[in-house]
Amino acid sequence: MRRIGRCDGHELAPVPRTPCQRCVCRSRAIEGIESRLQPGESLFLNVDPHDFSDPAFNEREVKYPERVVIEITERTAIRDYPKFREQLRAFREIGFRFAVDDAGSGYAGLGSIANLEPDFIKLDISLINGIDTNFIKQSLVETMVKFANDHGAMVIAEGVERAEEFKAVKDLGVHLVQGFFLHRPSTLPPVVAPAAVGR
Repeated sequence: MRRIGRCDGHELAPVPRTPCQRCVCRSRAIEGIESRLQPGESLFLNVDPHDFSDPAFNEREVKYPERVVIEITERTAIRDYPKFREQLRAFREIGFRFAVDDAGSGYAGLGSIANLEPDFIKLDISLINGIDTNFIKQSLVETMVKFANDHGAMVIAEGVERAEEFKAVKDLGVHLVQGFFLHRPSTLPPVVAPAAVGR
């Protein structure tokens, strides 16, 4: 798994605080995805829940919606789930998929997963760090993988930094991983040796 143009404190730039700044980040990330993505690859785009109320952000902004996964980044709480689900519906109907980002941290809890019915569940680094020696974390991740399998979703482990963590999440059935063990943040596509992934 790789990302292009993430706009937050972990990779390319400081967290965009205003709607205008987030709009610029979205536009830059989306720009030219048809030439920057390889066949079968998708762009994971971080979006704050408040952005769905911004008229500048609409489902027609992207030329290839089926190649975009919108990561719901809950830095603020979603207060009205029925209204928010209705806002997501127009995006989903034309091909966008959704991910709950940083699941297990802050506002991104079980309620968000149950209410948003995401296509991807991104487990926060706090659940992945040291998972190879923490049986409670292993049990939680295993439960989340089973839930995802039962509901047609995929689990992504964030922050995999060591071979032992990679083996642990792989053995637990996690579908996708991201982290320094595979590649450091870059504006260029990473090349990951098949032997490193072992799939």
